[in-house]
Amino acid sequence: MNEAIVVGPFVLSTTTLLTGASLGLGWVGGRWLLRDADRSMIGRLTRAFVVAIVAARVAFVVEWLDAYLAHPIDIVDVSDGGWNVPFGLLGGWLYTLAVRPGGAGRNPHATRRIQAALATSLLLFVAGTAALHMTAGVQKRLALQALNVTDGAGAPTTLAAFGGRPLVVNLWATWCGPCRREMPMLARAQDAHPEIVFVFVNQGEDERLIARYLADARLALRNSVRDTGSQVARAIALQGWPTTVWLAADGRVLAIDVGALSPVKLEQRLAELVK
Repeated sequence: MNEAIVVGPFVLSTTTLLTGASLGLGWVGGRWLLRDADRSMIGRLTRAFVVAIVAARVAFVVEWLDAYLAHPIDIVDVSDGGWNVPFGLLGGWLYTLAVRPGGAGRNPHATRRIQAALATSLLLFVAGTAALHMTAGVQKRLALQALNVTDGAGAPTTLAAFGGRPLVVNLWATWCGPCRREMPMLARAQDAHPEIVFVFVNQGEDERLIARYLADARLALRNSVRDTGSQVARAIALQGWPTTVWLAADGRVLAIDVGALSPVKLEQRLAELVK
């Protein structure tokens, strides 16, 4: 599950934080291991980690190349959490083998310590990823039948009515700028993926205000409901708007994303949802 930490106006995904922490701690550990080595080896350590970071991003971009080609600007938007950390660290490891130091920097023991630092980052990332999955997912489920919402006609209903297929639940409000930016993209995804149910859960605004906004924005949303009692917001411990919850057909929460989705992140999540 890719939840996030909200710090003021900033939304930081746990994946991005884990990536930064594992690489940072690995570098610090390598710096300690090289405390008695030639200064040139410290630079070599740093270059190996820079190679790892670049390779991790490049590998992710290549994996989702079609989506990035449609939105090239997103290649430099690393806030989407798009990193292939194991591949990146492999790239850093290969750098230590391919680029041999010369002169005073020729020190096989120091090279092995740099490789140990890269391996440490990999172990930290794998362990952190496993811990996130364990805490997120003891197969956490939303009790869909218990979450009451109001449909477009003002009648009470529950999210259980939309179950049985993969489900995307988007929490939004008309006053939310990021919500407005991502809504057209979600509307297109709704039309392009009939095998997935999209539910747009407005956060308790007046039905006439919602209808006027959707008409002005020319958005034809199916399954538009209101969370008048904030039950859905409380169930997911809402941290900010927009928030998108991704559920398997059996009700398992697969991921929660806080903040506006990038086109690439949307494609990634949809692919994970139907595989």
